[in-house]
Amino acid sequence: MPPVEPGPIRDFILALDAGAIFYSILYMSILLHRWYRDRLKKEQDIRFTWSLFFLGLLGNLLAFSFTRLTELSTFVEMLLIRGGYISLILAGTSFFAVLERVADFQSKNLFSKVFAASCSLALIIPLDYVGVLAFLMSTIALGGFVHYLYLSIKRSTGLVRRILIRIIFGIIVGFLAYLIRVEPLILLMGNILHILSGILLALSLILVGEAILDSPALDELDWQQHILELYVTHNSGSMLYSHSFTETDETRSALTAASISGAQSLFQEITSTESGFDTLSLGDKHLLFAHRENFTAVLLTQRPYGVLLDKLNEFADDFQLVYGPAIDNFRSRVTEFNSAYDLVEMVFLS
Repeated sequence: MPPVEPGPIRDFILALDAGAIFYSILYMSILLHRWYRDRLKKEQDIRFTWSLFFLGLLGNLLAFSFTRLTELSTFVEMLLIRGGYISLILAGTSFFAVLERVADFQSKNLFSKVFAASCSLALIIPLDYVGVLAFLMSTIALGGFVHYLYLSIKRSTGLVRRILIRIIFGIIVGFLAYLIRVEPLILLMGNILHILSGILLALSLILVGEAILDSPALDELDWQQHILELYVTHNSGSMLYSHSFTETDETRSALTAASISGAQSLFQEITSTESGFDTLSLGDKHLLFAHRENFTAVLLTQRPYGVLLDKLNEFADDFQLVYGPAIDNFRSRVTEFNSAYDLVEMVFLS
């Protein structure tokens, strides 16, 4: 594609590209700094991988900005085009690597592996096929994005869901920005698409970048891997219902012994306070509480995630709705609560 002729339109396109490049550098630098500063924490790999995502976008923006705005030799132009496509595929690799790390993606890292392999392939295949490869990877990315959207929105609540919606919306805007920048559309409709694409791309980077910087809760998307036991205790101290999410004999026996030796009294004492606790740490385990008028739902977890507390409160609300009369008239008969597994499955396992 011939470069844009000098003039106000070219200057405006250059300013938009410079803005997108600035935001890519900004978010990449912030994430790298946070990763280095907190390198002993769990989220270090996520932040580092997010920084690689912005590095890939930066390389793509720089490469195609030069080819679009500057007259170059054939060799340099081909080199930049190849580098731009490889950078974009690198961004896709990093993006899916993050999603597969923080969520139950159920893909065995398939998407990030495919993107990594295609990135290596783009180094050696003829340039004419690199564009085809990039288009193919965009199609795969769209399929992976839909798969991730289904899993993550279905299994998230509260802050996690709001952050995901922001990131997803930003990615959609960015995908649209790249879609309208293809050569046939530019030749058909002119440089107005360059301008529109630049605006959308800058907006996409801001949406995604700000969401990532505000998203410690994204690390909670693996919440299903950290739930161990669920108890529902009546204010009288009786156990109404219990469910184990793991087959670990040690955990089950320890919890059984704890319930026999006085865990019920502990729960009752906690619920007798004016407001009640909602979290309690016991070594490397954590108890989460959802208090209701006549009962308390207690969840034993490996992580005190906010999303787990949201899920527990959702379960407690459903339990109150279904078994409210039985709880109000409770007379030590617990068999009527056995069907609560349906609620467990709906809230924690679906």
